[in-house]
Amino acid sequence: MAVDRPLTISEVRTVKSLVHDVCDDAATDAQKEQLRQYLDCSEEARKIYVRMMYVAVGMHSWSQQANEANRHALDQPVDSCQSLALQLAKDEVTRMIVRNTRAESSATQFARRKPWLSLAVAIAACLLVAVGVIALRQGQGNLTATSHDKILPPRSDQYQPPITVVATEYIAQVVDATDDVRWVGDSAPFDFGLRVGTGERIAVESGLLRLQYFTGATIILHGPASFTPTGPSSGHLAAGKLTGRVSGSEMTSFRLTTPSADVIDLGTEFGVAVSDTAATDVCVFDGEVEVNPSVASRRTASPIRLTMGMSLRMSADGVPDLTSRVDNQQFLRTLPERTVSSMPPNEISLVDAIIGGVGLSHRLYGALDPNSGKVDEEPLRKSRMADELGFRFAVYNEFVDGVFIPHRRDMPTRIDSYGNTVDFPANLSRTESAIWARRPVPNWSHAVLERSGDEEEQWGLGATRNVCERLAECRLGLVGMHANVGISFDAHTIQSVEGRAVRAFRCTLANVDASCGTVLNGRGGRGSIVDVHVFVDGVERCTVPRLDWYQGDQQIEIELGTHSRIVTVAVTDSDLQLDHDEVVMIDPVLVMSE
Repeated sequence: MAVDRPLTISEVRTVKSLVHDVCDDAATDAQKEQLRQYLDCSEEARKIYVRMMYVAVGMHSWSQQANEANRHALDQPVDSCQSLALQLAKDEVTRMIVRNTRAESSATQFARRKPWLSLAVAIAACLLVAVGVIALRQGQGNLTATSHDKILPPRSDQYQPPITVVATEYIAQVVDATDDVRWVGDSAPFDFGLRVGTGERIAVESGLLRLQYFTGATIILHGPASFTPTGPSSGHLAAGKLTGRVSGSEMTSFRLTTPSADVIDLGTEFGVAVSDTAATDVCVFDGEVEVNPSVASRRTASPIRLTMGMSLRMSADGVPDLTSRVDNQQFLRTLPERTVSSMPPNEISLVDAIIGGVGLSHRLYGALDPNSGKVDEEPLRKSRMADELGFRFAVYNEFVDGVFIPHRRDMPTRIDSYGNTVDFPANLSRTESAIWARRPVPNWSHAVLERSGDEEEQWGLGATRNVCERLAECRLGLVGMHANVGISFDAHTIQSVEGRAVRAFRCTLANVDASCGTVLNGRGGRGSIVDVHVFVDGVERCTVPRLDWYQGDQQIEIELGTHSRIVTVAVTDSDLQLDHDEVVMIDPVLVMSE
């Protein structure tokens, strides 16, 4: 087996099957050896394994002991991970399950039945270190509420970071937010994918959000706070506090300015807080930072160097104080998990499935490229043609089997990893958008609708407002599909992870093109018209023909059996014209048995 070569669709299915067998204590010695060979020789297989372990454990949440074990594993050198895994395997699984999970739920019982879980978690943590998939550490203590919402005008002698605003050139993205986030004024990101550009201020009255720079830096903003990205590797904290982590091959340092301090992070983890009086606290959790006063008259050629465990307070006048005790307990270094009680007890959100979470994360947005099955980072509106393979395995989304662009009428289209094919009606075999998913963010839609923007950039005339309004009204979120794409969800894997049967697929369908019959449409008439198809294991169970804006919402519920493996949803263009054929699935879920 070649080292680190891409896996074929068949091999991906084999790896997933082997992991499931190991988890169910059903694998033979030969199967275990086969899985070990895949993990040794293929980075893609290792990532699939880590992802499946993350999903399996994430469904049950983590106890504090499990969090500590993972943090220790991530802090260990790679060569010491094996002994750590063996030690962790000796612990009882029940001590690793969160105490406030659903009492004696099937998920908890599933975890308690699995003596492999402790070892699997440790091995997954070791693999995370080895392949560099995750680099997070838990903070100390709880977040203490302080008021930093007063944004002071800059002094004339303070350093002012240069900001060059470049339209539509995005440098970062809001990837997570807690449910209590409240935006200040018009500071919510206008982009539907929550990307932000240089000079776009982000201000929150409350809550926590995580901003991921495309160059590798991560910022967790603690509300109330005001922060502005000033460049691909820099930002300005005007008020409030944040924690930051610098990683990634494209970055060697990150520059953070405040009204009184200039902080250069040299590949580390740190916390910074700006008080109501414009004083700045700097705390280093790991690595090294350099600190200089922002006040021009006090800047020196030799900045103050702080290493792990050190801190200082910079006064508003630029006077450093290394003796003042900075409370590092005020900084939260990871976002807390969503509680089990916040999730519907008998539903699996397919919005979360696409985003990449398992219901316990705060991730807000995700998109899949229908031509590759990988995470899509292109603009939402980008033309894509069907290729020869059609179906693409979604390697990094455990609950998503794969995606595809339907072929023309004269060629069957493979729709899932089991080889099921479908002859779709005549279509253009081309789409104009990725398959996307968005969770609602409090007040975001209202803030965006109050601002003007280029709707053509995302969906087309009339659609943006409809999408935002729908997002504000929904419970779990939206899945967006332009005409001529399909996505298959892996009900079999969900049943295996949850330890209970999938009973039904449920969602509300809507065509969000609002240009029907108006001059915006350019032709008048009914506007965009699409067909929506739902398959179970390759058999069409439901069709919504010629869905347009006038039809309104279409409720769908399809019963599934215990042997149902794959649920597929596809959208095709009825009129052989793409127009702005954007369909949304509102609150799509798989309903689980009690």
